[in-house]
Amino acid sequence: MKIKRTQQDAVHQREERHVRTQADRLLADPRARQMVRRFASTWLGLDATTLHPAIETIDKNKTKFAYDTPGLRDAMRQETESLYEHAFFEKNGSFKALLTSTDAYVNGPLATLYGVKGGPTSADQYAWVTLDPAQRAGIFTRAGFLASEASADYQSPVHRGVFIMRNTLCQNLPPPPPNVDNTPPIPNGSTQLRSVRSLLDAKTAGGSCQSCHGMINPIGFTLENYDAMGAWQTQENGAVDGTPYTVDVDAKATLKAADLIGPVQGGVELSSLLANSDDARTCVIQKWFEKALARTASDDDKCLMADLQSQLKANDDLKGLVIALASSDAALFIKEPAQ
Repeated sequence: MKIKRTQQDAVHQREERHVRTQADRLLADPRARQMVRRFASTWLGLDATTLHPAIETIDKNKTKFAYDTPGLRDAMRQETESLYEHAFFEKNGSFKALLTSTDAYVNGPLATLYGVKGGPTSADQYAWVTLDPAQRAGIFTRAGFLASEASADYQSPVHRGVFIMRNTLCQNLPPPPPNVDNTPPIPNGSTQLRSVRSLLDAKTAGGSCQSCHGMINPIGFTLENYDAMGAWQTQENGAVDGTPYTVDVDAKATLKAADLIGPVQGGVELSSLLANSDDARTCVIQKWFEKALARTASDDDKCLMADLQSQLKANDDLKGLVIALASSDAALFIKEPAQ
């Protein structure tokens, strides 16, 4: 039996090496880049679903955002997909680069939104540029995500916080109560209730709300410097009964979600925390597991998931993660059903 197991192990190792070689070859094919781009758009919710419109058709206030054009919407998708592709192939598969890079692939309208000087000037011209590191770091500080997770008029801390909780940290959140008022809060006559943040705090202050919003809101608040189109803002402007007002943006929050704990100032610091988060790494492994194996991980996959977590923490390599998944026992063998 010992000899037989040794022979089986040798065969298994040869099969695994062969699959890894072929997986590496396939990822070198140009068509693999399109697969990675589609993964990015699906993961970040840029495609239309039964619950969410595509980035190209999401509603925005045409008066407030008169610069919004089809060319800008196209650029939001292009940049998001290109950044994931860039991190995956040109940055050695770096998960940290995906979440902290200041590289951006922009056209003229998106360069204008980002305040880039000397970049492309037309909607048809694209180029890689470097964004202001004090304002942008990685994919969650880019217009594609920020505009998708916002209302027609204002940024939405809830939408942004929920997305990161569910899709970047893989934390389960219960659905909101059936009678919840999920309309965006509207500024009123009180001078204390003008900013999006103050209005949301007031609306979710109840004890039953705080069980979820106590985790969701702070994440969203760190992204308050980005308006409903993803443009940088240090102040919010609005009007009550025809009287204009201006309030300063507050993007500081104390996080208490998954392994994101403690005070954070703004989206750049949030991105850095996510880039070094064990829970974020585990979550991206789960997302690629589901993509590669077309199923969710089960209890039988715990050892594999733990190994992949250790590998990703050590080598920061999403491309290596995909190859490891393709050559894993979970991909190579079918478990016999229990008798």
